[in-house]
Amino acid sequence: MQASATSIVNLIVMRILVGTTSGSSAIIVAHELIHRPHRQLHALGRLLLYTVCYEHFAIAHLRGHHRSVATPEDIATARLGESFDTYWRRVYVEQFRYAWNSELQRLGLTQTAIYSWRMLANRVLRGLLVETALVLLFLVFFGWAAAFIFLYQALSGVRLLETINYYQHWGLEHGKAENILAWVNQSSFSHYALIGLGNHIGHHRRATTAFQKTPCLQEGPKMPHGYFVTNLWVKLHNRSYRRASRRELLNYIGSSKQTLSAQ
Repeated sequence: MQASATSIVNLIVMRILVGTTSGSSAIIVAHELIHRPHRQLHALGRLLLYTVCYEHFAIAHLRGHHRSVATPEDIATARLGESFDTYWRRVYVEQFRYAWNSELQRLGLTQTAIYSWRMLANRVLRGLLVETALVLLFLVFFGWAAAFIFLYQALSGVRLLETINYYQHWGLEHGKAENILAWVNQSSFSHYALIGLGNHIGHHRRATTAFQKTPCLQEGPKMPHGYFVTNLWVKLHNRSYRRASRRELLNYIGSSKQTLSAQ
């Protein structure tokens, strides 16, 4: 009984440590790299995404999110009032579906022609094959427990990524019409710890610019806390997060309209 309890505690601690590392040191770095114009850096970013079984994110992010951010068409823009659990279930499936369909369109294939030899050029399919091979390697050489932990850390890292996506654009599905692309992060610690991810508005304005050269823009509603605190807030008490964010967003929109009227 004691051994089982110890194993469960170790599993939880491992999930927190490894999953958080995968989200911050792998996915966030990969996000930076897939935006770089150099093919080698872009490829390195995609390789990092293999380690969390989320390589299709590169396609969904670059072709979908950056083209339609802060609009109802964007999968990764959380709707006004949308809870994190609802967002997570929606975005996890729809990101993959978008990437798959985008590749079919790029190759000039339809859903009924997926057995064509041209499917071998499908980047999403290639990613699935590589990720499946990784899991099988863990299973064969290290056992089912190692394969389970690998998948567990991947899910944890991806969940952290989508938590960040959730609060970066929460409630801004019509924001582009009013030039509001993201929430403003005012935490210097978040900025430096997450390699400039907090400059998210500037990132959407100049996506290919390296993080250290991305301008820090303040044209949006202000997050009351940095990324680390907000991450916990979103997951532990999502209702109060949504209530406070709605209030801040409405106040920002109201004050912006007053400023425009005065001008």
